[in-house]
Amino acid sequence: MRSARVFLAAAIALPACRQPDSGITAPMPLFSAFLGLPNLAGKLSVLDAGGTRVAEVDARIGDGTFEADLPELPAGRDLFLGLDWFSGETWVATAAPKAFRVEVGQRADMQFQAGDYAYPDEDGDGAASITEVRADANTAADPAAVPPGFFNRVGPYKRTANPPGYWAVDVAPDGEVLVATQRVSGSGSALRFSNHALEGFRSPYSAPGRSLPLASCPDIIVSDLHFDAQTEAAYVSCGSTVSRVGTPVGGAGFGTARSITLPARSPTVLSNLVYSTLGSVLYVSTSEPSVYMVCNAGVDFASGPHARYSNPTVIPYMLADTGLRVVVANQNEDNLVVLSRNASCEFVPGERILGGAFRSPADVKLHPSFRRLYVSNLGDASITVVDCSAEDPGAWQVVDRIALAEGAQLSVSLALDPDGNWLYATTDTSLFRIGTLTNQVEREWQVAPAGSGRSVDVVRLSGRGGFGLVKDTRGFYPLAFEPP
Repeated sequence: MRSARVFLAAAIALPACRQPDSGITAPMPLFSAFLGLPNLAGKLSVLDAGGTRVAEVDARIGDGTFEADLPELPAGRDLFLGLDWFSGETWVATAAPKAFRVEVGQRADMQFQAGDYAYPDEDGDGAASITEVRADANTAADPAAVPPGFFNRVGPYKRTANPPGYWAVDVAPDGEVLVATQRVSGSGSALRFSNHALEGFRSPYSAPGRSLPLASCPDIIVSDLHFDAQTEAAYVSCGSTVSRVGTPVGGAGFGTARSITLPARSPTVLSNLVYSTLGSVLYVSTSEPSVYMVCNAGVDFASGPHARYSNPTVIPYMLADTGLRVVVANQNEDNLVVLSRNASCEFVPGERILGGAFRSPADVKLHPSFRRLYVSNLGDASITVVDCSAEDPGAWQVVDRIALAEGAQLSVSLALDPDGNWLYATTDTSLFRIGTLTNQVEREWQVAPAGSGRSVDVVRLSGRGGFGLVKDTRGFYPLAFEPP
């Protein structure tokens, strides 16, 4: 389902010899309002039924208006209106001509939507989309103007974990790769984990630039690492312990590690850490299954109060923070659970929504506009798009479903760029770039060879710097933008 949102009304006026209420109204998306293309200009073409160009005029883009003065057009005949957009000398989009008829004393109303446009493949990489056009046009005008979070290259593979499968990673805004590691010994049920540490790689292929032992981690694997750019702190989970480490961006070392042990009923894997955008609150999902809330996480972490939500029918996996609520992907019942908190750092009873709308929901990510949720489905390699703009979660609606590779299994990972223009997703072997304007897959990279056993299971993007990486069980692949 493509967006039919109108961004601009285009008034195309006829000459004065016509009656004043004759003419054409053609609402259409104004790309410059949300894409930032330099020197945006439009050109209108009027064709007759035989394809002969009757008129061609430049469009004027002003303060919230789009106007073009057409010469006298014959009334009562079938005509066709086409539209092309240019960024400087670069042709960026075209709309196939649409039929209209001018009648004296009437207006011909026309609609142009995002799905009506086609985009040239200027750099020859097989992708023809408005988001790629944006990057190409900005690069031509100013290479530094490429939007953060847009990637068109998956870098060489870096082996990091040995033995594989026991590490966690995130990315700081300046591109530093943060990795939580441990030494692994033994095998099978006799596996032992020791020497836990947080390491920072200034360059993806360099030696660690800074390192800090995590002495509070028990003899159990590291399960998640979350970096919060606002407080410049890294949160690392292992067992039922969560450690907070001051991680100043660009600093020479790490701060002191402070840890808490949540009152889990047994040593458990803390599978997902999410820091709240409003208030100093850290949400933690566990395999009990439970969701914990740690308040004062950015101020007095070690003594901060905490609350626990547990329900035997809810299996939380990934979480998404919406400010005053946290959304839980509930694999057990194919629904979402929305948890609210009160001023006393207590959970309000959870509300189940959209039952049956998902197939084993796994990861869930919130668009920066706070109006869309993206939920990955393990069952059919798809992504469900949810309109969450309503204040009442019970009024949230599924508005689209994005299909990925047929027959593939979707891993648990989704990521949005800082501006929300691109959604990245992984299957068992591939990385996908999806335009959030059209909800269409724009690019696919096969990252791990089929049958290699290197399941691609994490995508991470930095908060501001536009650096990202894809993780599999043995290492990671940095993402980059390469000018065309």
